[in-house]
Amino acid sequence: MLFNQYCVYCGDFATSKDHVRARSLSYLSVVVPACHDCNCRILRDYNVSDVRRRRALVLSMLVKRHEAMMKEFPEWTEEELQELSGTLRRHVQVLLNQRAVLEARIEFAKFAQLSPKQQKEAKLCLTSDRPTE
Repeated sequence: MLFNQYCVYCGDFATSKDHVRARSLSYLSVVVPACHDCNCRILRDYNVSDVRRRRALVLSMLVKRHEAMMKEFPEWTEEELQELSGTLRRHVQVLLNQRAVLEARIEFAKFAQLSPKQQKEAKLCLTSDRPTE
C-alpha cells in the first residue's frame, strides 16, 4: 500500500501507481496513485489518455457493477439479519459490506468528476446539512 495515498479514481486505498500517458508525447506519463481494482482490472484494457476521462470510465464501470449487484442481492433489514444464523448470516453481512464499499467508491468517483468549484459547493451543502449539537 502506498503510504497515506488514495486512488484518484475511486477513493479506495492506493496499492499501485497508474501511468497515464500524455496524448501528444507518448514517452511522457503522469503517475497517479490507484487501487488495484481500478488500475489492473478496470483500466487495463482501455487506452484512455487523461485522468479525467479515466475517472469517467471507472465511474461507468463501477455503476455497471453496482447495478448487477443490486439485481442479484437485495437490501436486508436489521430484523431479517437477526433471523439468520451462523454461516449464512456472516455471508450476507460480507455481501452487504462489499455493497457499502462499492457505493462509497461510486460516490467518490461522482465527486471526483465535478469541477473544483462544484466540489467546493458540494462540500458546503454537506456541512450545512449536518445537524448542530
